[in-house]
Amino acid sequence: MGKRTHILGGIVSEFNSHRIQVPNAYRIRSAREAKQWSQEQLAERLKRLSSGWNPRTVQQLEGANPAFPSTLDDVATCLGIPRNEITADSILMQILREVVLSQTARLAIEVDLRGGRLPRAESVSQVLYIAALKDFVGNSSNAIKGVLQMVSHSRNLHNADLVFFTYAAAFCDHNRQYETGLRLIRDALHEAENVRDENYWWATYQEAVLLTKLDRHWESWAKLNEILQHGGAPYEISVLHQLGVICLDQARFGEAEAIFCECLERRKRRRFSFRLAYEYRRLAHVFAALNRCSEARKAFRDALAIAQSVRFGRYETLIRTDMKKLLAPS
Repeated sequence: MGKRTHILGGIVSEFNSHRIQVPNAYRIRSAREAKQWSQEQLAERLKRLSSGWNPRTVQQLEGANPAFPSTLDDVATCLGIPRNEITADSILMQILREVVLSQTARLAIEVDLRGGRLPRAESVSQVLYIAALKDFVGNSSNAIKGVLQMVSHSRNLHNADLVFFTYAAAFCDHNRQYETGLRLIRDALHEAENVRDENYWWATYQEAVLLTKLDRHWESWAKLNEILQHGGAPYEISVLHQLGVICLDQARFGEAEAIFCECLERRKRRRFSFRLAYEYRRLAHVFAALNRCSEARKAFRDALAIAQSVRFGRYETLIRTDMKKLLAPS
């Protein structure tokens, strides 16, 4: 087994055995700053609970470096916040767990990391896991290759695989292949027209996202409102967010700000989610357009901190690009 694959398997083995966990770096930092403590002051207080604490240890936690559960227990106690808020909600870690649980996926990762081709006989789910992992950490162009290859060659895909095509369309979106993504998702939706379940409405949402990227705003608006009427609560915040994106694109900044603030408040009522970064980034766009530069900088910093806390490489790159483009040097 290749060196990188061995390391990856070892890391996930540690996670699966609950010996280490990913800290919610954003939550730790915000709680510390709310108490107006420096990293040194937090380290001093943590020393009263257990030995081995120093400012460098705190820096590592706020950099989202994996830690032992007992370490995170001490931090939660010291900062006075619920223990479940100290652990990051990381899709990357979920994907890693799922991938490593599968023997065929382990072999596929090894082949992929060595630069080889994935075996043609491997499952749809395995290809999807690997693509999602690559996309999350910021390699969307590589993610889409295996997915489109399977779409082109496999005869086993059918309307039961609507989830697969929805992910494929999302990867196309992240790689700026909007027309390709729209074609994929519309073909899949046509096949699944008679089964309007949660997967159908999720796919319709992805269709609306791609329509927005193609500046077909009224078509997107109609799709989003259809989801609100028929798709139910699971997608409500995401749909509202996308309506805000349309308002932002059309320079309806007051409406966009109100929508993103509403989405932000709704997300905050739930367990910590990396999706908070979506709202902060879009609010930063609104503030920058209105020349509210200090608010834009703060919103971008909040979005970046959240993306970094869960190692969301793709979104971190987007935020940094936006900051260079929209903010004048401070």
